Amino acid sequence: MAFRYLLDLPIELRQQIYTFYLDSLALTYPDLLPSLLLVSHQLHEEASVTWRLSWPTAHFKFGGIRHLLRFLTRIKNSTLCKLRHVSVINLALDLSPDSSNLFDIWFDPPESPKPFANEYERPRHIFDLHDLLPLFPGLQLSTLTIYDPFYGYQGAYHQETACHALGGLVRSQGWKELIYLVRHDWPSSPADSHGLPQPSTWDALIKQRDGIYSGAGVQIFGIDTAKRRTSMSFTFPTDGQETSDRDQRYEHVEVQLTRGRGVDFVQEGGKCNAAIEYLFQYYSWK
Repeated sequence: MAFRYLLDLPIELRQQIYTFYLDSLALTYPDLLPSLLLVSHQLHEEASVTWRLSWPTAHFKFGGIRHLLRFLTRIKNSTLCKLRHVSVINLALDLSPDSSNLFDIWFDPPESPKPFANEYERPRHIFDLHDLLPLFPGLQLSTLTIYDPFYGYQGAYHQETACHALGGLVRSQGWKELIYLVRHDWPSSPADSHGLPQPSTWDALIKQRDGIYSGAGVQIFGIDTAKRRTSMSFTFPTDGQETSDRDQRYEHVEVQLTRGRGVDFVQEGGKCNAAIEYLFQYYSWK
């Protein structure tokens, strides 16, 4: 029997098609609703159940931490805990309080905050992803992929951006495997690596958390234009000698952080950055 239209098919076959379409679907914020659900009221009603069941296999992509937070704060905890695959560009959350001076409130919070004299006096406070994850208890991502803000650009790149982010994320919860992608300006000389945390430090931290023999650890790979992966030097140079990795022509560098087997990586609540709680107690934010 031939069928011309989707709605001519039996409901059982339509549900199989919905499952096939929605399985491992990649969606980019703000268009996080599959186009199938926007075709008609009937398709929306029929496919919505399948869509909710498909959340553990769907991949949600965000252009910055602000977008990710906007999404996470608008979904229920029962839905949040079903997220498994998220990727985000590591553009930190840049906030400004609407009055007074940010420095003063650390020591003497004013009872009646004074307005800023002008916009240039407005202080800023920047929160990284690891600061904000405790706001979402129950988060349990199988993979969290983070693109450095300079990923894909050939201009100047500050090594501190990746190293600071990884230093905080290696101590965070809410993910099983974390992949951090940077363009190939990964330190390869003593001048590049001056003052930066060593990958061996991150590896030691995650092994200390989960156990030396748990499978937890850090790996670094260079990816060339043909998508070939090469294991990179695990320690930044400190002896005045450049590493052999300098001779490799990598398109980007991938840092993998993996939690140990059987560990509880579900994000807990109640351990938010004290600075965030303190600031929001006295000020509204824009």
